[in-house]
Amino acid sequence: MADRLPEQESLSERIVSLGQEFLMFDPRFTKGEFNERLSVEQFKGGKISLDTTGVLSQVQFSLNSFPSRTDKRVSITPFDREIGYTITEEDFKLEDRLIKHESINGKIDDRRAPLHLEIGVTEAGKIRLPQEILSAAKELKVQLQFPNGLMFEAQPDELWLSNGEIAFRSFYPLDTGPLPYDRKRNLWMTEGLYLFVPSDKELLGQIKVKIVKRKQGEDMDEEIPPKTAGVKDNNSVPVAFKDAFKDDPAW
Repeated sequence: MADRLPEQESLSERIVSLGQEFLMFDPRFTKGEFNERLSVEQFKGGKISLDTTGVLSQVQFSLNSFPSRTDKRVSITPFDREIGYTITEEDFKLEDRLIKHESINGKIDDRRAPLHLEIGVTEAGKIRLPQEILSAAKELKVQLQFPNGLMFEAQPDELWLSNGEIAFRSFYPLDTGPLPYDRKRNLWMTEGLYLFVPSDKELLGQIKVKIVKRKQGEDMDEEIPPKTAGVKDNNSVPVAFKDAFKDDPAW
């Protein structure tokens, strides 16, 4: 099903199908808003509803970019990769990833990549979604594609689900699958990394999105043991990762 045109629906809302590719910040729907506190323009791509049966058709997903004070040292910057986190072989082994995170110093240049990407249904604690909607959301994944060919995927953040909200905000490379993590040892570590982008409407307008359904028999990774989170065994790195970035020194 194609996006409806503005004359057919609200300028802030779209209806898309599962698996349909659409622009996260389509110029027809995107609005800029200057954040005076952090002196940066942020963008909202409006809202989407899923053209599907069941409870998920009842919710609207917001497409957002916003400045964040989160720890940017372990964040990916797809448009300006030299200033962001670099995924290496250590990230596919739990023990090595924990050590790597503890040793990282410095931070991302906020002037070059100030905005954090997020898709979700969040009301800042004002409302808790019904459990049937939260359960259905566990079956979804969000995939992002950037104009330089980089592709990332996210599943619903488990902490937000426990708070009654849906947020896709921690992304891992699509080719590799989730990264290993253990929140008992690092509370803020997840199966992916935050994506930070420039405050540039034209660039953001090139980001493509798909919302897909989890494959049958594929469970949501909640606490991912190192042997099942994007690795074939505890001492190997996914072939897809090596092939995808073997000629790219930035990775």
